Amino acid sequence: MSSDAARLGTVVHAALAEDVLGQDVDIDAMAEEEGLKSAELGPLFFYGRRAWDDLKVSFARPEVEKEVLAKVGAYEITGHLDVFDNLGSMLLVLDWKSGSVHRDHSKQLATYALGAYQSSGQKADTVTCLTVWLQDGYYESKTFSASDLTAFANQIASEVFGRIDTYAPGDHCGYCPRFIGCPGRGAVVSSAVAELSDMLPATGGVNGVAMAAALNKVRMVEGVCRKAREFIKQQVVMGGPIPTKPGFALQIRTDTQEKIMPLQAWPILLRELTEEEMAQVLKVGKTALMDVVSAKAGKGQKGKSKVAVMDALRQQGALKDKVVESLRELPYQEKEQ
Repeated sequence: MSSDAARLGTVVHAALAEDVLGQDVDIDAMAEEEGLKSAELGPLFFYGRRAWDDLKVSFARPEVEKEVLAKVGAYEITGHLDVFDNLGSMLLVLDWKSGSVHRDHSKQLATYALGAYQSSGQKADTVTCLTVWLQDGYYESKTFSASDLTAFANQIASEVFGRIDTYAPGDHCGYCPRFIGCPGRGAVVSSAVAELSDMLPATGGVNGVAMAAALNKVRMVEGVCRKAREFIKQQVVMGGPIPTKPGFALQIRTDTQEKIMPLQAWPILLRELTEEEMAQVLKVGKTALMDVVSAKAGKGQKGKSKVAVMDALRQQGALKDKVVESLRELPYQEKEQ
């Protein structure tokens, strides 16, 4: 996860915590204060608010950023729940997710549920975890019984703490300072590349489970490659050229490309092009447009100004839907024959 994405997630969590507590949230002001774009932060926040409007009826006394602790053998696991409520026989946990849906977060949910269960005296019959996927615009729920959580605690004790010297690569690796040089991670990546190389030429019929597993491996390998490239580039930026073989070195190459400056070019464009031709060469970025509109608006008016501009463009027929396709593993129910 990039630093910008991490900061975006932190800010939207803070904004939604205030919203859950009934406080007024100026999302544009928060974006400006944190150096983020309202066009990126706003949609995540507003979907979270809409989801909370649907879900809050189930919460009696919601707490935000609730610290919990789970004991597994001689070890303790701590964490913070985005939203929590103790309804006696049932505990409710809500988790905001600002990233895209593509990771198996079942163990993370079970850990949250275990922490909530133990921290509440182990008196509840069930713990229901609600996951709100802010970027993809939907939410889902999973309920754990007391026996489910006891079995999960035993599994953690056996698989993790029972093999404390064994590497256990997973999604958490991206946060580890040893990400690049970890032997466990390296072995998993090598295995994934080999499996993908063997699978692609031989793929015949459609095997959904195998395809989903392969897609997760692709994303993992892509993540490793991206972080490795960033790491190598940073070493060159900080320490200068790194010699490789005689006469060669890894170094930063700088290329110069001409860029047309719209303001300076405007008189020439008006003289040389018709309106139709102008429309072919100019592109209006929605994010950039909203940033300019927001910057011109007075305090507390940023959101209203952006809505007004978008409404005017819509009435003028200046907006066109763009279909964006992405490959995801999402909830799906087969149609009955």
